[in-house]
Amino acid sequence: MNHWILLHTHSIMAFIIAITQIGMWFFLIRSKKNIPIRRWMIFNYTSSSIWYLDQMIRFSIYPGAEGSLFYKLETVFLYSPAFAMLMIANFQVYHLFLRPLFEQERRWLLRMAIPLLLVFMGANAWNEFFNQSDLKGFQIISFTWGIITNVGTLIIAVRKATVLGKEDRNAYKAHLLLGSVSLCYIVLSVVNVIFDLYSPIGYWTFFILLWLGSIIMIVTYLYYSSIFVSFQIKLAGFSFVTAVTFLTATTLVFFRPSCL
Repeated sequence: MNHWILLHTHSIMAFIIAITQIGMWFFLIRSKKNIPIRRWMIFNYTSSSIWYLDQMIRFSIYPGAEGSLFYKLETVFLYSPAFAMLMIANFQVYHLFLRPLFEQERRWLLRMAIPLLLVFMGANAWNEFFNQSDLKGFQIISFTWGIITNVGTLIIAVRKATVLGKEDRNAYKAHLLLGSVSLCYIVLSVVNVIFDLYSPIGYWTFFILLWLGSIIMIVTYLYYSSIFVSFQIKLAGFSFVTAVTFLTATTLVFFRPSCL
């Protein structure tokens, strides 16, 4: 029973982070300003909500289920496309927030979306069906993808902060915050490639930095948002983030992550 969702620390953490993503999705849906970044942010948070909910399922899988047909299909056709689309959407959002820059580069990356998606799905399909669902191989593929894509978004954030900082101090701060989000994900990916996700340091790093990056990103979008929403909605958003932060901290303190 200690491997079911509600009794498994890692599933609980994934569920808490999923709540933040779904909350941000509702925030965006309630905004009526139809601009390109809003559409991409909705796409981004749709993908992230699916991915985190999938993580909740993955972390609660009973030991020994890895390598089963269900596990293989879930990895290739749910986990992989959700994670790939999340990262691809991040590139578009980083380019468009707060002011669009490097438009030719953004369009080029958009054209590369399907090939990148197929490469990631193909790598995981090979690992699941031809490499006996090797857990270490899966982690290397996933976290290497995370390192590459987040290094890319970090570079975009720093370049935009440099350009916009000369004329807009708020934009400068906003893009530095987005850069710190990418840095959180880069660090967690590097740590997990080196130490393995299923180690104490891997789990602590994964959940703390994943949660921290998600919170920083949401606060940045709420505070510096170019999408108009009422003061009441923003207040509700910040209240929601505060409540989820408290819940996350409580979970980490009383139900500490541990290796399997």
